[in-house]
Amino acid sequence: MLKEIYKENIHNKNNFTIISFFTENYIQKADRLICSLNNFDLNYKIYKIPNIHFSKSIKGNDDVSYSQPSLILNSIEELNTSVLYVDVDMVFKEKPHKVFFFEKKKIDFAIYNWFEDKDNDAYQPVKATINGKVYKFYKRTHSIDYFNDTNTQLYSSGGVSFHSKSKISKEILNKWMKNISLYPKSPDDQTLDFTFNNIKNDSKKIKAYWLDKSYCRCRFWIFTKPIIDHPDNISNRQKFTLKNIYNLDRFDETKLGIRRRKKDLAFSIIDVKTKSLYTLKESKLVFLRNFKEEIYIEDN
Repeated sequence: MLKEIYKENIHNKNNFTIISFFTENYIQKADRLICSLNNFDLNYKIYKIPNIHFSKSIKGNDDVSYSQPSLILNSIEELNTSVLYVDVDMVFKEKPHKVFFFEKKKIDFAIYNWFEDKDNDAYQPVKATINGKVYKFYKRTHSIDYFNDTNTQLYSSGGVSFHSKSKISKEILNKWMKNISLYPKSPDDQTLDFTFNNIKNDSKKIKAYWLDKSYCRCRFWIFTKPIIDHPDNISNRQKFTLKNIYNLDRFDETKLGIRRRKKDLAFSIIDVKTKSLYTLKESKLVFLRNFKEEIYIEDN
């Protein structure tokens, strides 16, 4: 596997190394990430690679050595530290304090898990013309309403993940890489979930920690203050799901609970400037109430 160190900052203050990889067309994203890492004097190595696997990008190829688990495993061996993997289009807004305690707590694996977050509603902007004037509001667009009940399953957002250098961590990474080689056209976060949700024997002993969404914050979570942020739009690869291509279930819905109650924010039209909630009746906005929740929208 060919790769070159693009930028690095290595010292003994941190007990883990932040890693990321990019191809030539993402160099501006890499520079943005590096700038944010320097703000907090964090350990990092950012690698430039000639190719990326299809499981990471629809423009990628079939060389599994450029898949995410392969790159993570290679970095763990090279650095001899635990790693916090981040996609190159992420930005650090604050120091990731929780990660510094993972070694002491012997955490093997950490990631954001939608099934562990019952308040994961996503909101997107919508425009409306009222009396000839254009207004921008926000409305809920999607959520994952399954949640872990008696069994623990994973439905991940893979932009940020922690992997220790433990034997069991490497076992899971190798199983994930094997599943990517078997199901190469599926996005890698889906094969990661499939791997985790079907682990057997000693691998079940892996000690996992579920990051809150501030550590992998997408711009549609407007009520979440970002620590590690994804400020750009999320690419959609719905045609390439495990279910559609390989007829495999990413998770077992029969073992999950279903969220049936939501905050009224999820059913309202949201004016973020006045912090007001509205509903639509007979094509007219009807005021419901004001709200106190903080909002985090950079382009607002």
